[in-house]
Amino acid sequence: MLLNTDVALHANRGSDPVALERELLDLYKTNVIGNVHLFNLFLPLILKGQKKKVIAITSGMADIELVAKYGIEVGGPYSVSKAGTNAVVAKYSAEYAKDGVLFMSICPGMVDTGHSSKSEIPNTFQTF
Repeated sequence: MLLNTDVALHANRGSDPVALERELLDLYKTNVIGNVHLFNLFLPLILKGQKKKVIAITSGMADIELVAKYGIEVGGPYSVSKAGTNAVVAKYSAEYAKDGVLFMSICPGMVDTGHSSKSEIPNTFQTF
């Protein structure tokens, strides 16, 4: 699945609402629903284990303060889906803390996935 990370969330720049909806749904299925299924599948094993830890990979793009501070306007649908991932992890953490399970989200920082050129990365982040 090739996603258009430049699809804007707001109506005046979202020139293709069908593509926007498709991208939002695809990313939601991957980053939210996919993690719910994964967690549910492995929970019986995690609950039996000695080290009860679940770590989800998230993104700084889901950090509302970071996005606002640096004016990061690209990747709206991706950011929304990763924020959903963070909410899922928080809910599982709340539910399974009593069983000694640690659920947490971590962000690995900027990762070169080969899908962006250096010119697309905000100058603020090129030094990290």
